[in-house]
Amino acid sequence: MSDNTNPFLVDKPFASAGEHNGLTLHRPIRQRVLWRQGVTLTSTAIIVWLLLRQIQLTDIWQLLVQVDVKWLLAGFGWYLLTNGLRSYRFGTLMGITGIRQPLRLLPEMITLSFLNNVLPARSGELSFPYLMQRRHGTPIGGSLIYLLIARIFDLVAVSTLFIVFTWSEKSKLTQAAGQAVIGVMLFLLPVSLFLACLPWLGERGLRAGKWVLGYLNLTERKAGQWALNVGWRAVSAMVQVHHVGTYGRVYFWSILGWLTTFAWFAAFLQAIHVPVRYSLVIVGATLATLSKAIPFV
Repeated sequence: MSDNTNPFLVDKPFASAGEHNGLTLHRPIRQRVLWRQGVTLTSTAIIVWLLLRQIQLTDIWQLLVQVDVKWLLAGFGWYLLTNGLRSYRFGTLMGITGIRQPLRLLPEMITLSFLNNVLPARSGELSFPYLMQRRHGTPIGGSLIYLLIARIFDLVAVSTLFIVFTWSEKSKLTQAAGQAVIGVMLFLLPVSLFLACLPWLGERGLRAGKWVLGYLNLTERKAGQWALNVGWRAVSAMVQVHHVGTYGRVYFWSILGWLTTFAWFAAFLQAIHVPVRYSLVIVGATLATLSKAIPFV
């Protein structure tokens, strides 16, 4: 939809380009370029510092000397396939058609995965709306909702695989594992209900946000207009994807993506000579995976 159909935007006259002299026109552009370069360099320095802070280089060297290269390459192969499957999942949410077109999102998937594993509290998620808007012109509100729905389906897919594979290994596990299965099944109920009510919740949240901004006299200010536009885009995306067929395809890609994710977990364990059966990798990694979905855990 275009901004012309957005009921929360207030049309305001803008000065034409002829009303600005060359100095006024080009200084903001130069400042924006310098600001972007500064943000990029600062972000890179922070990421490198965070990465090196958690690594003892001597330990890494000793590990690499003993690594099984074949399993290491297999793990990277599964990792790339995982991000390819995630591209198709986001392509489904965004309505991207074609066999190869969703793979245009592959750089964003790899970047998102890398930053989430390097930055604390899953703050790498913040990169996704920025990259999607800059590279693909996707509105921030829509990107945030696509990311939210993808994360919800991550929880559903991981929980599903945990239940299936824990049941298959029940003879080798303790009684606490059975209790964990029941807990995960109960966890799926509110998650499913949240998905079912998502557009309704979004519309009421937007109304509440509009009321708050009006109460604070921010509705017609630039910040208030931006917030309402993001909220309106988010609700539009909720309504657009709220369909059984869309949810079914997103669930399908999520299941495949997590099957391959656990495959590269298993391959990397094999590479460092810690062989663990695939089903037990899923059972063992699920609770850690679920905990990572919640910041600051």
